[in-house]
Amino acid sequence: MDITSAACAPGRNRDRERVTNLLMGLLGSEKAELKIVALRLLERSVPPAYDVAPIAALLKGSDPILREKARAALARINTEPALQALRAALKGSDADLQYAILDALAEAKDAASVREASEMANHPNARLRLAAARGLAWT
Repeated sequence: MDITSAACAPGRNRDRERVTNLLMGLLGSEKAELKIVALRLLERSVPPAYDVAPIAALLKGSDPILREKARAALARINTEPALQALRAALKGSDADLQYAILDALAEAKDAASVREASEMANHPNARLRLAAARGLAWT
């Protein structure tokens, strides 16, 4: 964590990108524990326009814990690429992940997700309707 914090200090953009590249590489590991640690560190290190595709790929995995950790990391990263990844994962995800994604987008006050939230406001699942309503309430 100290290395990540130091690399994110003002003026250390190249160090920040190097650390982020190394941490993104850890997401390809077979060990879920290592991926979880990498995700927590990536929350601090990902630069504003950085490609978050390796994190977004975890949203499609079979491990519900890793999917949630990836969702939480993208929400905390809160850059446009991270929010785009969350919006893209909304369709095709299970209801629990959709609920969490809608909450994250609402918390971020993501104007680009209003259309998706509007579409889900009439969803048969009451929890998803509620999350969609929260996503629209701030607008």
